[in-house]
Amino acid sequence: MADDSRIAVGDALNLMPKIDTLLLKLINENGSDLHLSAGSQPMARIHGDMRALSDEMTPAEGASALIREIMPGHIAAAYDQAHDVDFGYSLPDVG
Repeated sequence: MADDSRIAVGDALNLMPKIDTLLLKLINENGSDLHLSAGSQPMARIHGDMRALSDEMTPAEGASALIREIMPGHIAAAYDQAHDVDFGYSLPDVG
């Protein structure tokens, strides 16, 4: 009898915040900073140089949606006021 309580790997990846995919690429490339800007490719600072993490452009609403998915409520409120924030985020099991 199958255990229906398990989550398939593909389903688990769909539950992750979408920004985690970019952050994992950043980590795998030994990058230090992720830069998101509407209308541009996601960029990473890797060994001091800026490099694209993806060929896809970030749509205007996409950059905001990526970060809002991981922002705590009080940080999102500050972002709504100032349109700029600085906050930390750690990937589970990565750091």
